[in-house]
Amino acid sequence: STLHLVRGEAVRRGVPVTLRAASGDASFHARGWTSFIDTNGDGARAGDEELLQASVPAGDSITVVRVQRSGANWVTDTQGSKAWLSFQPVGTASRASAFRICDAGDRTLAGRVVQVNATGRVSLISTGVTCP
Repeated sequence: STLHLVRGEAVRRGVPVTLRAASGDASFHARGWTSFIDTNGDGARAGDEELLQASVPAGDSITVVRVQRSGANWVTDTQGSKAWLSFQPVGTASRASAFRICDAGDRTLAGRVVQVNATGRVSLISTGVTCP
């Protein structure tokens, strides 16, 4: 997965690497995402920071959205700073994060939530999520 790639590159290269939604908000699927060496650690790619990967949008039916827990539900995380996630050279994440993945093309499929904890570990934490 992209999350594993970004974390692995940060460790391998010994520099911070950031994954950023191209849309600039919590919707990582809308316009795709980029990963890059984030020398200054600001979460935005400067002209001299190396681009590692640029994805294409996930398509009309697949959604990948940054979410947060609200009681028993997962809701879209609307804070602007949540449009990016960085991994440090030791593999830790800039913040704990969760992403809801849904397929609007097949409503019989439940959504999934993938979590990145503060230590940088990526895991599937829920497979029965209700999709919007």
